[in-house]
Amino acid sequence: MLTTEGIEALQKVKEQILSEPQKFDMGQWVNIHPECGTVACIAGWLVLNKFGVEEFRRMANEPGGISVKQEADKIIGCNGGRLFYTCAWPEYLKDEYESKEGEYELVGKAELAVKAIDWFIKLNKPKDE
Repeated sequence: MLTTEGIEALQKVKEQILSEPQKFDMGQWVNIHPECGTVACIAGWLVLNKFGVEEFRRMANEPGGISVKQEADKIIGCNGGRLFYTCAWPEYLKDEYESKEGEYELVGKAELAVKAIDWFIKLNKPKDE
């Protein structure tokens, strides 16, 4: 089950990707661009929001590197595979997300990712909430 802290972290990611959809891409965990900014997926933003870019770089350069998926799972308190991979999203979200192409669709992709986050939270939140 998701933890309360995990839900809060996902809410922050929702705000992040809606406010800057050009920095969101489910096709890559994290891609740090010194000139044009950092791009990340849902799991990538969970990790970057927790550690920051510089700490992420340090962790990535350590022997064995960093598993973005494993760190993101720790942050939310459960296995996030159904959220971190669009192929595991509900068909209606996955199909619409995959139909959007090009930069003019960035906002639409971000909005669908937010719907996927909301779906995942509903599916995994503790029953007493």
